[in-house]
Amino acid sequence: MEKCLDLIPKEEMENELARIRKQVKSDPRTNEILITMEQTASKIRIDSLGCIKIPKNLRLLVGIANEATLVGAIRMIKIWDPNNFDQAAWEGEKEWKDFIAL
Repeated sequence: MEKCLDLIPKEEMENELARIRKQVKSDPRTNEILITMEQTASKIRIDSLGCIKIPKNLRLLVGIANEATLVGAIRMIKIWDPNNFDQAAWEGEKEWKDFIAL
């Protein structure tokens, strides 16, 4: 699991939760995913200065202290602690190089 937060547009999140709810009926194991997503989801508002406030419980969950790195990821924005992002980027680069060498 990535040690970051996903900032997902409301409509996208509602669609994803609806899809998972349908799967719960046929695969009860997906219920744990649904519970985790709903327990850790939080609505974020943008203030008049264009800033967002990330709830403390979510910052603690992924180790974000005073600074964050924002990374665009197609349908969402990933919010990382800068050190965690640097580590993940380094590991991803190594995996990519190993894949190319095949």
